[in-house]
This record gives sequence, C-alpha cells and structure tokens, in this order.
Amino acid sequence: MKKKVYIVLSIFLTLSLLHTPLQAVADTGIPTVVPSPVMITEVQTGSASGSDEFIELYNASTSAVDITGWQLRYSNANSQGDGTTLIAIIGTDVQVVVGPGEYYVLHTASVPLPTGVNGQTYSAKLSSADKVIGLFAANTQTCQLEVADALAWGAAEHGEGVALAVSTTGERLISRAMSADAATYIDTNNNATDFVSLAVVKGDVTPQLAKSSTVGGHGMQGAVPVEAMPFGAASDLLPMDIASCELPVGDETEEPPIEIPDTVPPAVIRPADTDKSEGPIMPARNAGLVAPQLSELLPNPAKPQTDAADEFIELYNSNKAIYELSGFMLESGKKRYVFPQGTMLEPQAFKAFFSADTKVSLANTQGQVRLLDPFGRIISQTDPYQTAKDGQAWVSAQGTWQWTITPTPNAVNAVKAPPAKKTAAKAKTAGAKTAQSSSGAAKNSATQAVSSISTEPKITPLHPGVLALVGGFALLYGAYEYRSDVANKIYQLRRNRASRRENRQSLEGRRGN
Repeated sequence: MKKKVYIVLSIFLTLSLLHTPLQAVADTGIPTVVPSPVMITEVQTGSASGSDEFIELYNASTSAVDITGWQLRYSNANSQGDGTTLIAIIGTDVQVVVGPGEYYVLHTASVPLPTGVNGQTYSAKLSSADKVIGLFAANTQTCQLEVADALAWGAAEHGEGVALAVSTTGERLISRAMSADAATYIDTNNNATDFVSLAVVKGDVTPQLAKSSTVGGHGMQGAVPVEAMPFGAASDLLPMDIASCELPVGDETEEPPIEIPDTVPPAVIRPADTDKSEGPIMPARNAGLVAPQLSELLPNPAKPQTDAADEFIELYNSNKAIYELSGFMLESGKKRYVFPQGTMLEPQAFKAFFSADTKVSLANTQGQVRLLDPFGRIISQTDPYQTAKDGQAWVSAQGTWQWTITPTPNAVNAVKAPPAKKTAAKAKTAGAKTAQSSSGAAKNSATQAVSSISTEPKITPLHPGVLALVGGFALLYGAYEYRSDVANKIYQLRRNRASRRENRQSLEGRRGN
C-alpha cells in the first residue's frame, strides 16, 4: 500500500514541475535586483552655455505610477551617500501621474519639450563634473524618501553598480541603452553598462527627448543584447524623512525606542535655546547609522595647560557616513553641553571637544561622562574613574577603559600605562626586612621564654570548698575503714585515763593517812 502511495505522489510532483514555468537566472554570485517601475533614461548637464539641462524619467511598468512628491537630488564625487542636494520636487502644485510607457521630463526653461511629453521646469544645477543623480520615491507608509534609481558617472560613488566612465571634459548627454530590438530599456543596476555618454554639440539647445521623439531617443545608441549585461548592485544613497509626514496608526515599521539601562531613569531634555512647543528633533541624516561612542577624556591637563581650556572629551564615529550631532549633549556631573545645529562627525574619525568651547569641566576624582541624544537618552558613557593624575587620559581601548600617559585628541587612542612607583617597591623591601628582623627577635624572645619556664608542672589551686568537700569525704572514708582501730584506740585511751584516775586517788589516800 505504501509503495502505491509513493508512486502516486511521484507522478503528481512530476506533473506539477512540468506545468511550473522555470526562470533562468545567471549565476553571478550577486542577487538580482528588481528594477524600479520609474527610471532615469536620459540626462543632459547643459549645452555650451551650461544652462540647457534636463532629466528624463520613464515608467517601464504596465500600470500608472503617482510620482507626486518624489525628488531628484545630486551629490558630487567626494560627497557621502547622504550628502545630497535637492534638484527638484515633482508635482509641488499639482498631482503627477505617469502612465505606462510614458515619460516625464524635468528641464530648465531654455529647453523645449517635444509634443505629447509632460514635465516641469527647474533652475539649472548640474555640471559636467563627476556626480551622482538619485531619484527618490516618496513612501507614505514609512514617511521616508527611498532611492528608486541612481546614475553615477566619472569618479562619483553611490550610483548603481560601477559608475559610467566618461572621456569628454565638456557638457555631456548621458542616455540609457536599449535592448537589441529597441523595445525596452536596459536596467541591470550597473551604470557602467546601462548608460552611454555623448558629447553635447555646441548650439544644440533642443536635444531630442524621450524614445517617443520623432527623431528617436538617444537611448537607442550603444544598444547591446541584455543577456550580455552584468548585474550590479543597488544604490546605497540613504533614505530621508519626509517633512510633515505622519506614520499610519498601528504601523509596525516604527522603530522601537532606544533602551535605557534600568539604573538610569528616563528623561526628556529640551535645550534652553529652542522652542518648547516644537520639542527635540533627531537629525534625519542619522537614520540607519550607529550612534557615536565616547573614546577618550583628559580630566587633568599637565601644566602649562589649564583645566579651563585644555580638558577635552573625544567621540568616535564608526560609520562610513557623516553623523550629525545637532541637539546631542555631553554631560559631566551637573555640567551639560548641547551641540549646536550643523555639528558633524566625519566618517570613521575621532573628534575632540575642548573645555574652552564646551565650558564643561571634568572632575579630577570620581568622574564619568555621558553622551545623550536630543531626547536626553544615554547612548554612550565612560566607565567611572577614581583619581586623574596630571596629564593622564582616560581612554577606551579593546573594550576596556584605562589610563594612558599619552593623550591623543582627534587621533587613534595610544595606550601607554603609567610607570610603577619605585618608592613602593623600596617600602615593600624594607617592610620585608623589618618583618624578618621582627620575626627573628620574636623567635629569640620565644626561645628565651621557653628556656626560663620550669620543668615542674604548674598546679592550679583548687577552690577551698572543693578541698573541704574532698577532705570531708576522706575523713568519713577513713573513719569507716579504720573504725575498729579507732574504737580500740578510744578504748585504750579510756582505760589509761581510768588507770591514771585510780592511781591518783590511791596516792591521795596514802598521803591522807
């Protein structure tokens, strides 16, 4: 019976596999990234005058997409992934919906649009220098702007995959390549192969926009079979918070609050120089980043340095992106310093904040420093220290707080332990010698004391009552044991007494005669 069941199951599984469509995926070692329905298809940085710019968007899906509130932003080659500058916000006054297979173009006023292509104008901001342009989609479920597509060229980073190589030095036209049959745009998340770069001809102030152009889109140039395109990686441009956006009620994507140690009561701190009605705000650029850590203190600077100017508290940013400290606080005892707006920590760098600027004095004995976020929650704190010697720094090294005689503000911590005191060693040796001498003297005294003790046993006198009791028992025992002898003795004494009395009476009678 079991054999028949196994045969039926095998036939069923085989038929299921035959009717299930198979998807061939190239074994590149990199997960395939699902392309965004709206993508960047063409960018012109400007003509010879440098003011004729446009950015072309295309909806490659089969459904209409509402792109109202989406943003186009750029950053230079040496900027961090979250250091982007706004180019334009889509649909600031009207709702913008792009139908399937339709284009939407953002352009400067000097660039006309082809018939049937919708778009909006913006002020010129691009240049031919190495840049990355990001298309940020508005996600009202998370209240964040998330990267939908990104294009990087030259030495710029944070695009998709490898940046597009460019050889020309002037203004340029960058266009997305198309499949061999010119039916679809290529989107493999690799800028180096998804786009081609063309030089902008002087005087060409009306470039042909979009595939729907009567002349034909630039995207058709450099077309290669999509099968030959290597897959790349998605952009690492960081998401940003949407202003005045409220998360839906009961949204499970809301981040949990930072846990505070049980020994520290929670508190909400409002800086004195802010409007109490607004409350503290967490910088949006810090989303997804690890909080900075306290790394070094100098509580007691050595002369000629002074406590008022040369004490410092050092922080370390372990992220590969800038961390904003606006509204964060340093706390030492009852002293507190609030970082002003615009205070930044460079990526993977140490930064020392001196007492001359913070006006925070560090205790020389029994001290500790804390780093608080704008809401007053502790995100980092040093181990408490007892006594700070002149010129010694309290540093965190290999997970342990310890003293070093080489302070290193704004640099990697260098641990060099303070030297051991020689006087202590001498005192220890002298104490050992003294103890040895005392031990010898004590030994000699003990020997003398022993030699002076008598060999006779020392008898402790008994209590008189005990002696009397023992004596009484002894007399009673003797009287009982020698009762016959005592009786005979008494009898003899009586006879002798009677004889002496008779003799005395006889003698007196004779004298009377």
